[in-house]
Amino acid sequence: MSTPNHDNDSVLWNCEIDRHLLEYAPSYVELQTFGAESELWQKLWKKGPLNTWCKTVPVTRDGTTTNDRIPIPTTFRAIDAHDRPVLDELPVSGIFVRPEYRKCMIYINAWLRRGGIPTVFEDVEEEVECAMGGQFKLVTGDRRVVGLDAPASDHCHALVNHEIAGFADGLADRTFVVTGHPGIGKTLFIYYLLILRLICGLPTAFHIGQTNYFYFFDSSGVYDINLSLSSGSLRKFFPKGTWALVDGVISSLEGQGNIFSSPRSPFFVVHACPPQHCHLNYINRKIGSETYYMLPFSWKELMLCRHLLRRPEVPTENDTSRWYDRFGPSARACYNQSTDAYITHNLVIASMVTRFDWNSTVACLQKNQYPLSAYLDESDSQQLFLLIPRYRYPFAPAIVFISGYILDSFCDHHKDHFKRELQTIFSLVYEHPHSREYLCHVFEDEAN
Repeated sequence: MSTPNHDNDSVLWNCEIDRHLLEYAPSYVELQTFGAESELWQKLWKKGPLNTWCKTVPVTRDGTTTNDRIPIPTTFRAIDAHDRPVLDELPVSGIFVRPEYRKCMIYINAWLRRGGIPTVFEDVEEEVECAMGGQFKLVTGDRRVVGLDAPASDHCHALVNHEIAGFADGLADRTFVVTGHPGIGKTLFIYYLLILRLICGLPTAFHIGQTNYFYFFDSSGVYDINLSLSSGSLRKFFPKGTWALVDGVISSLEGQGNIFSSPRSPFFVVHACPPQHCHLNYINRKIGSETYYMLPFSWKELMLCRHLLRRPEVPTENDTSRWYDRFGPSARACYNQSTDAYITHNLVIASMVTRFDWNSTVACLQKNQYPLSAYLDESDSQQLFLLIPRYRYPFAPAIVFISGYILDSFCDHHKDHFKRELQTIFSLVYEHPHSREYLCHVFEDEAN
């Protein structure tokens, strides 16, 4: 497990880009004087606190559900993304600050400040629990995975506010990867961090999507910088430890990286990475990186965030709950469902289940990898299996069936294999007289 190293010149988080870069590489660097990014900088730079950029969202019930699994509030707070430059391109009119976002930010700061994950777990457990806000965390259906029953203490709130109020010093050539199941808001988390850093007036690089350039925000404005700028130039003109917020794939194969993944990069990168095995393999091979696995949306979060969708037709509460229970907690898939999507997707899932081999599926689950087959790729597998963090340890993954319905479908399809396995176990047990006496009736019933 990686541990950050603090050296004398790596902590320059409050320094800014060397202005000579404009003269040195005019074809690669441009200072924006207009456009959405420049307008965002003008609106947010040192214009905190965050609460001034939040709005109260009313929760209007549609009457399609009668029993709530968890109490739903009448209002909630979200960062206002309506009619805001850059943010108005998002599919939502506001960014709901998930407890997972606050929790992840605490871990990022603690990882940088305290020298590695083992120390983090010793020091920030109370802070992380407070960041969860006392909410139940649901994986699928009604299964409670993490629950906090006691209200947070004043001391606990002070700890959390201390972590959230400031950003730790960045470390050059280090990467903190945030990944998880598709549709859990990883991109929105990157925007959340950008907004926080802008209102705090902290220099930040920002790269979203598959563009060939990134933006750099500092006190003088916004720079548009081409990704093909040499690593040597970056090390010369960017202070070591500059925070870079990156969403998407920065490198999947050796020799095809960019300035955020190049050796001796000046950046401390927070990278929202897709969960595909090839991307995570590359990241895990990089020295000085750590991978954080984010929890998927809970039922309550999905019910609240419906009210932030920009699309004209929003799934009903009943459709949202039904999709969540049967097909999993991907907000993207749940919110994008059409009128007949539930029936259609049911048929798709039934077909997919038949194409997974029993032995290879078990082997992949034991390795905490998405099961694959000759006929199904990783994106197909992600519709049947859910990537979550291990219980109370978000730096290691676990792969589980996405819902009880899909598990039942898988077992039903492989019932003949089940029967053969049980018969084999029965035969092995029955060979021993002592076991035969106590267990034969159980295995006879199951095997027959």
